[in-house]
Amino acid sequence: MLATEQKYYSTEEYLELEEAAEFRSEYRQGEIIQMVGCTPNHNLISLNFSSALKYALKGKPYRVFITDLRLWVPESRFYTYPDVMVVAIPLVYAENR
Repeated sequence: MLATEQKYYSTEEYLELEEAAEFRSEYRQGEIIQMVGCTPNHNLISLNFSSALKYALKGKPYRVFITDLRLWVPESRFYTYPDVMVVAIPLVYAENR
């Protein structure tokens, strides 16, 4: 069995590739992993969960977001598109993003 060489990307390379990509990918400590699509049931669960969070956090200093926003976790060097995320206000954006 032959070992294949793993390519590692910088965060800048990942962001550049992601802008032109047809499909979303996660970035995990230098690796790029293509995300898979979801099922109708998965989508419904995400919608219900995000709706419940939005209602529960009404009037509090948080925002609830779904699917299409990329999240950067610097401590783990991890970019992902969570199904649902809660973010404290004010929002903090990555440089030039």
